[in-house]
Amino acid sequence: MTTQIQTGPDSTVVIIGEVPAEKFESFRAPALAALNQSAKIDGFRPGHIPEAVLRERLGEEKILATMAESALREIYPIILKDEKIDAIGRPEIQITKLAAGNPLGFKITTAVYPSFSLPDYQTLLKPLNAAPRAAVTVEEKEIDELLAQSAKNQSNEAANRPPAPTREQVKDYLLREKTQNEKDKYRLKILDELISRTTVTVPAILIETELDKMLAEMKTNIVNLGGRFEDYLAHLKKTEAELKTAWRESAIKRVKSGLILEAIAVQEKVTPDAAAVDKEIKQLLAIYPKITSDQARSYIIHRLTNEEVFRRLEAIK
Repeated sequence: MTTQIQTGPDSTVVIIGEVPAEKFESFRAPALAALNQSAKIDGFRPGHIPEAVLRERLGEEKILATMAESALREIYPIILKDEKIDAIGRPEIQITKLAAGNPLGFKITTAVYPSFSLPDYQTLLKPLNAAPRAAVTVEEKEIDELLAQSAKNQSNEAANRPPAPTREQVKDYLLREKTQNEKDKYRLKILDELISRTTVTVPAILIETELDKMLAEMKTNIVNLGGRFEDYLAHLKKTEAELKTAWRESAIKRVKSGLILEAIAVQEKVTPDAAAVDKEIKQLLAIYPKITSDQARSYIIHRLTNEEVFRRLEAIK
C-alpha cells in the first residue's frame, strides 16, 4: 500500500493512497457475506441468498463499494499508527478509483489534535493565587428564604414526605453551594489566564462536537424540568442552527480549555488513582445503568484528571 501525507488547513491532514488490487480483492468474500446478511430480496432469508442472485440483484458497484468501506475501515487505523497521526473526529473519505481487478484509490481528510505550546503557567498563576479571596459566608436572610421555600414545597407534597430540614442543615447546604460556586468561578479565572496566553488553532470538528454537546446538555436540562425543547425554541424564536451560531465563541473557549488542561495533564504526568476510578465508576453505573462501563471509565478518568490538574494549578505559589 502506498500513501502520501499532506498537511491541510485548520489542523487537518490529507492522506492520499492506493490499496493494491490483490489486497483489495481479499475483501470481496467478507463483503458478500455482510451483504448476504443485510440484503432484502424477495423469496430469500437474510444469510441464505445464493451468491449469483446477490450479484445480479445488487450489482458489482454495490459490492465494490462495500469492499472499499471494509478495506478503509481496516487500513485507516494502521495508517494513523504508522504515520503517527493524532487524528480526531470522523474522517472525510473520498474514493478516487473503484474498479474490479484494480487498486482502490482513496483520499482521506482528517482533523488532528492541534500542536501548541503551553505558557509558563507556574509563573503566570503566582499573582492570581497570591491575591486574597473573599470569605464565603451565609446570611440569616438566605437561610430564612430557603426554609420558607422548603416549607411551601412540603405543603404541596404527599403525606409521606421527608422531615423538614433543620436550620443548621440549610446553612450547611448553602455554605457548600456557595463554596462550590466560588471554586468554579476561580477556576474559570485560571482558564481565562491560560487561554489569553496560549495560541492554538481549534479544528472545526472539535467546535462542532462541542456545540452538539452544548445542545444536548440544554435539551436534557429542559426535559428534566418538565419542558419541551421545541417549545423553548419557539419561545426564543430561534432554530438549533441559530443557537449554535450564538454559542460558537463559548464553544471555542470550552474546547481551548479542554486542550490546555489535557496538555498540562501530560506535562505534569497526572494519572488518576486506579482505586478511586473504579470506585466512582461503580457509583456512576449504579445511577446511570444504561451507559457502558467504557463510557463511565472515560468520563471518570477525564473528570478526575482535570480535578487533579486544577488542584496543582491552584497550589502554585
